[in-house]
Amino acid sequence: MSSFKRKKHNYCNRFFVIGIICFLFINRPTISIVQANGGPVDGNGLIEGGNIEFIGVDDISIIEENLDIVITRDYVDVNVEYILSNEGQEREVDYIFPILIWLEEHGNGSAFIDNISMKDGDSELEYSIIETEIDNDETGKRFNDDYGSAKIQNLYSQLFFNEKEMKKLIISYRTKGMFLDWGISNTFFLHDLSDNYFSYDLSPASNWGDGQADSFFLTVDYSDLLQAEGNIINTNLTNFEVNNFDGIYTYKEKDYDFKKHSMIEIEYSNKIYREKNYMQKTRLEQDAFKEVKVSSTLVALGDYSYQNTNLFDNNLDSCWSEGVKGVGIGETIELTFDQGIYLTGVALVNGNIRNEETYTNNNRIKELKIEFIDDLGQVTSVKDILFEDISYNNIDKDHIYNNMKVILDYGDGRKVERENTIIRLTILDVYAGKKYDDTCISEILAYGYYSNENDNFTDVNNLASDFVEGEDLKDSLSDSNEIDKLRTMNEYLVDYQKSQDELANSYSSVDKKLTVESNEYLLLVIGLIVILIVIIVRVKKQYDKTNG
Repeated sequence: MSSFKRKKHNYCNRFFVIGIICFLFINRPTISIVQANGGPVDGNGLIEGGNIEFIGVDDISIIEENLDIVITRDYVDVNVEYILSNEGQEREVDYIFPILIWLEEHGNGSAFIDNISMKDGDSELEYSIIETEIDNDETGKRFNDDYGSAKIQNLYSQLFFNEKEMKKLIISYRTKGMFLDWGISNTFFLHDLSDNYFSYDLSPASNWGDGQADSFFLTVDYSDLLQAEGNIINTNLTNFEVNNFDGIYTYKEKDYDFKKHSMIEIEYSNKIYREKNYMQKTRLEQDAFKEVKVSSTLVALGDYSYQNTNLFDNNLDSCWSEGVKGVGIGETIELTFDQGIYLTGVALVNGNIRNEETYTNNNRIKELKIEFIDDLGQVTSVKDILFEDISYNNIDKDHIYNNMKVILDYGDGRKVERENTIIRLTILDVYAGKKYDDTCISEILAYGYYSNENDNFTDVNNLASDFVEGEDLKDSLSDSNEIDKLRTMNEYLVDYQKSQDELANSYSSVDKKLTVESNEYLLLVIGLIVILIVIIVRVKKQYDKTNG
């Protein structure tokens, strides 16, 4: 083939490719999606507690150490009591209580620590926080590959001893176990939840005195974690039993050598609680709907009603039931959403799960049609969903989220751009009940968030409160720089939320510009096809003429 023929051949191909790209661009979906990529949705840096260390002192010893670690579904509370003996003269001594913090480089660039307290007996001690950035290599620890930076917060204070005096020093604080949860942008309901990790380094106490405690008592209380369906997964605690159903671990040892037994490591899981908590926070209440309309309702039986409000009452002992003769094929539920809501997902709990009898005696949905209807009444998308007929033995009424079937999943969110936007659910097929022809739904769960600016500020303030809690911040943190940091974090979160809203609005405006009414859409497609045909005919004529 000559170079001219190759150029003409490539010329035709280019026009053809350009035409296809234009056609696909015009045909692209008009769903308004926010944030295209997955990423961290929640997390906390690694906190490693440390034992007390006296500075330049060799003749103070630990008579007794009582270390209590309480792991709850939300926090880790540490309380350590030392019985100290001054073997020397009257004096004031300096000491530090180190807390090592690793910050994970993928997004959880913060670590929660609060409720710090130091007491000399019953008297509160003043302290200051001396923070030092360190190279991960300097720590010689296990997490260097996963963490981007590390620092030590040394809680610095002083103790006054009389000659040959024994006294009790009490130090406590609250933190969270390290975790990092990831969200996936193309699905709202699936998250990559990590386990939690907490460690405590006893070795600083080996650097002064004789490096030992005459008596060492350790208690790990994780009873609250068990109640939240969590558990300890892995630990180096001596003689620890995973199936310890009371959730209390105790350990005692005399002449405890802090060099030989220097590290306490606890890996635990509260995934079920975190997932449930996340779902509860993002569930839309009934006032998010302008209207919930059903095509029929079964007549009430005594005090037990089957009205449509039962679909959103967060009560698995109630349900909605269609009320037509027969099994309810073709009956509908229409959800009209408020304008401006970002809808991330919809799920439902199939059947009347009040008890096994009501579940098996009534119909359950087998197939459901879902239609998205715009404000002009036009159906913009249709989807059919098949349901598995789940045995009642697998129903878990204590946890509504274990029973739901996801029917719509918009990942990071689909914005309801216009008023009177409707999601219509139509019953296509059912699993027959043993006794009745009534088809039931126990609950509909809609998830999302509001785009209203005031709501966003409320959410940001709630999020910021996770960093520091307590009635009086100044009582919790003595360093004013730490307070300034938290205020800066709060301002950052507000600015971040604003930027996200602006980004969402920009996506929305782009979508509006690219969205055309159906008649205009059809004319554009026809016009494009005509243009492509004309171009191809002209190029072919030129090609034939040149090679004729």
